[in-house]
Amino acid sequence: MGNYAIVKNGVVENVIVSEAPFAVRIGAVLLPEGFGMGDKFDGRAWQKALPSQPPEVIANESEIDILRRQVEELSAKINEMEGDSVLKQEVATIKETVLELIETSGGDR
Repeated sequence: MGNYAIVKNGVVENVIVSEAPFAVRIGAVLLPEGFGMGDKFDGRAWQKALPSQPPEVIANESEIDILRRQVEELSAKINEMEGDSVLKQEVATIKETVLELIETSGGDR
């Protein structure tokens, strides 16, 4: 028994534990220790896959500051408008929600 790689287009797509005759029959290749899914094999040499990139930060502090300022400016402009107190109340609710989301996403770090 051994670990065998199913390689497609030079990339390990699956790993099986099998006896050699079956693995060879289905086209799997013996997988060296330390290699696995996502690693590369060109028929002669093995290569580790590049490490995955950390997730991209969606908003950095300056973007959060810009968003906070835009929410405040929009809210102030709408409050300057005459009439429609229902609209003003809805805007106030939206403003509170957006600012709360900014705070809970780490906007004050």
